[in-house]
Amino acid sequence: MFRSKPYMHWEYWIRFHGQGSYPFSRDMEPLVTNQAAMLAINQMKDATTYLHPSSSKNGPYENFSLFGEGNCYANLSWGGGQKYFQSSASRVKDDLIITQTPGIKLNNSGIPIPYFNWGWSYVLAANGKNQELAFLFILLASSFEVSSDGVAQAEGFLDPFLTHHFSHDGIEKVYGEPFLEALQVGLANAIPDLYIAGYAQYFAALRSALHASLYQNVPAQLALQAVAEKWRETTQSRDTTMQIKQWQRLQKRYPTELQALLKGF
Repeated sequence: MFRSKPYMHWEYWIRFHGQGSYPFSRDMEPLVTNQAAMLAINQMKDATTYLHPSSSKNGPYENFSLFGEGNCYANLSWGGGQKYFQSSASRVKDDLIITQTPGIKLNNSGIPIPYFNWGWSYVLAANGKNQELAFLFILLASSFEVSSDGVAQAEGFLDPFLTHHFSHDGIEKVYGEPFLEALQVGLANAIPDLYIAGYAQYFAALRSALHASLYQNVPAQLALQAVAEKWRETTQSRDTTMQIKQWQRLQKRYPTELQALLKGF
């Protein structure tokens, strides 16, 4: 797991939603102190026993290298990791079972909760000095041939982002067909990141609380109460009405099947 402080909120975000709750109510009241929030942090505590000793320090690249040694049972990763695991430096090449991120338990089965926690974008700056040139570059970089060649590189972290990438021979060779199949399904059914104003402040508060609870023995309830207070402050420091609108718009981006299960009182 990515348990170092800059990344540990990713795991919590999945576990929190997996307990059947949105992070906010419809009017942006934080739900991070409810039962689902407590269960999620306790799950992380329980799982700590089974993690590699260096997990609390490792970032993505250390995680890739460690899992590639073949001494760990499972890993939570994405395309950049898969490129490494398929490389000649990896001892797990062609010896992986690829599956969706676990999610909500439902009857005798479950609904996966893949999480779109980041992505790469081409952005055209409104005040750019060479806007036409920048726009033409974006068109070139997103074209069939150029984008496919970029994603098909054995090294690097530009993952499939267009439909035709998933049936491209060179890309399939680099990632393996099972991973591409799982990724395409995951992208179509992913919960979104917290794409609202104040993103950095909301998650900084969550990361600090998780780290304090998991590694500094701060009681989970106190840590999560501090998160709720910081989240309210962050919302109130902006145009609250606009924050609520942004959040309600983001809720509509959740998979339809999950919208019927997640609670936001």
